[in-house]
Amino acid sequence: MKKEAAYLRVMPIAIMVSCFFVFGQNVKAADTVITQDTVWSKGEVRIIDGSDGLAIMPGAKLTVEAGVIIKLYPNNAITIMGELDIKGSAAEPVIITSLKDDSAGGDTNGDGNATAPALGDWYGIFANSPSAIIKIDYAKISYGGSYDNNQTYLLAINQAAEFSVSHSSIVNNNGYMIIGQVPSVKINYSNINNPNFCLSEDPFGMGIAMTYCGGPMLMNMGANLMDATNNYWGHENGPTILEQISGSPDIKGTAIMGNISYQPFLTMP
Repeated sequence: MKKEAAYLRVMPIAIMVSCFFVFGQNVKAADTVITQDTVWSKGEVRIIDGSDGLAIMPGAKLTVEAGVIIKLYPNNAITIMGELDIKGSAAEPVIITSLKDDSAGGDTNGDGNATAPALGDWYGIFANSPSAIIKIDYAKISYGGSYDNNQTYLLAINQAAEFSVSHSSIVNNNGYMIIGQVPSVKINYSNINNPNFCLSEDPFGMGIAMTYCGGPMLMNMGANLMDATNNYWGHENGPTILEQISGSPDIKGTAIMGNISYQPFLTMP
């Protein structure tokens, strides 16, 4: 099978902060736009709703302690222009999930069993500021990656000073994970897996006319090396190297593309 040069157009992230609204328990409306150093403490369930979701403004830091649950309405995103510091623990990870996820924080939307969480129930996590800092340790991120029911970015870190994820699970999501110009970028000791996510019909113009399942796909479009060692990619033989696909035997776990160091990798979650 002929394989052509890979390309992907990465669009800048448009960040607009206008009106924000939140509904639910243990939430203050002003907390949706973080304009000063703020701590969300253990036991809190934060419900994010509104036209732009949760925004951390330049110069402000949001610290999220172990056991906090963040539940997002459809089309809502987390946008970081300041600093996000997630400090979960092995026993009490920080959970970022769909409003419909009754397994986290109970039946928040009060509809009993009428709805269930699904891939793409909320938007994604974004940064497009050279001073943004994102540190995520012991978190579980699920059911994101769509806007208006269309698959989009789960993570789009176009610009940031630092981006790190450790001891976390990025599972049951739609969307792509794209890293741009980030001097320091690390994803370690984490599970990156969603066997229900599939791509087909050569979506990136790579001359690959086959179906790939296993995402969400991780792409490093920046010049700096991404340290993505010691992760579980959804397959005992590691990730799928997108640039090296020439046939079905090359398809393994979550696909990766770009300047990414992934070995050694974990063979089980």
